[in-house]
Amino acid sequence: MLDLPYIVEVQIGLAVLWTGYRTFLSGQSFFARNRAFLLGSSVAAWIFPLLSIPVWTLETSVQDVTLGAAAVADALPSGAETDGLRKLALYILWFAGAGFVLGRFVRSGVKLWRTVRRAEVERHGNIRFFRPSVPVGSFSFFHRIWIEEPAGDRGRLSEIIAHERGHVSSGHSWDRLWAAALCAVLWWSPFVWMWSRSLREVHEYQADRAALDRGFDSRQYIILMLRQSTDLHPELVSGFGHSLIKKRLVMISRFSPRRAKFRILLSLPLVALLMALVSFTAVPASGADRPSGSGAADSVRSVAGPGSERSDRVYERPEVMPEFPGDAPNALMSWIAGHLKYPAEAAEKGISGTVVCRFVVSKTGRVLQPEIIESPDRSLSEEVLRLFGLMPNWKPGSQDGVPVDVSLTLPVRFSL
Repeated sequence: MLDLPYIVEVQIGLAVLWTGYRTFLSGQSFFARNRAFLLGSSVAAWIFPLLSIPVWTLETSVQDVTLGAAAVADALPSGAETDGLRKLALYILWFAGAGFVLGRFVRSGVKLWRTVRRAEVERHGNIRFFRPSVPVGSFSFFHRIWIEEPAGDRGRLSEIIAHERGHVSSGHSWDRLWAAALCAVLWWSPFVWMWSRSLREVHEYQADRAALDRGFDSRQYIILMLRQSTDLHPELVSGFGHSLIKKRLVMISRFSPRRAKFRILLSLPLVALLMALVSFTAVPASGADRPSGSGAADSVRSVAGPGSERSDRVYERPEVMPEFPGDAPNALMSWIAGHLKYPAEAAEKGISGTVVCRFVVSKTGRVLQPEIIESPDRSLSEEVLRLFGLMPNWKPGSQDGVPVDVSLTLPVRFSL
């Protein structure tokens, strides 16, 4: 099942990239480039959230290493069930909307199929031409072209065929199917519908240019467009009389200067912004990942305490960091999720927030002297301290191959 947070990130990506298209590329006459950008944006929006690009951060010597927020430790005594019901309701709403949108496209396909059954068919090369028995306008779908002769001017049929051949040769039907799938999955996002409309605009511009490149008179072609502008077509097809007439009239006579090709480079900052939003992952620098000369490995603080197994040197970023026992990458988070309990007192008062605890993993792996350095409530602090009292031994950190005491900081988030 698709993950809702992931889908939201996909929508953000599509919104950012489509905004870049509208700002820098829309209105330019490089139609193949614009189409490639729109299609590439729709694919990149799905890929970028799956990337995990590490961004190493160096703390100063007075900071502890942070293991990461224990987001999975949102243990709710009774709210977990409520949260599950909310998520189920969201999924039901999401799939209901997707089903409705898909239903529209299915009805469109049924309408298309009915016109095929009642149409006269001619084959020219690899293209089938259909002459429907009812007026449905002129449009194409893959290697099939539906032709309705323009009223009052049978001599203009060649322009319509040239336009539809432009759609067929460019493979616009594949784009329409992809756009239909995106609109079904992201039906709640206005950006996916605007992206789909922009793609359809580019399709019409490309087909118009393909027709005019065959030598037809542009003025007669414009008159034909105006006569055909009221035709209605199924959702998935590309049609000569599509209702983008005003924009198409402008683009027919527009030829952007060659230097305008490089405007696509202006979208690169938006790509970088998108990667920063959904792909970058902060990683504390340690060991070999740190630049030499940073002095991080030598960052220590003195701690004295009689009767403790700790020495007077506690490292904050040794060469090898301590590791929580377990094979899974999120072993610590899983352990916390299984042992943390939401205090009833805090739940009744609606108290939530993050408790930050500093502790030391000794050279023998024991967890020593947990200390609350930030907390929204006493009851939450007590629960975190109880949690640390149950924590098993860690694999100790080391410096120059020798086990050492290491100070760590762990934030634990409580949410209702």
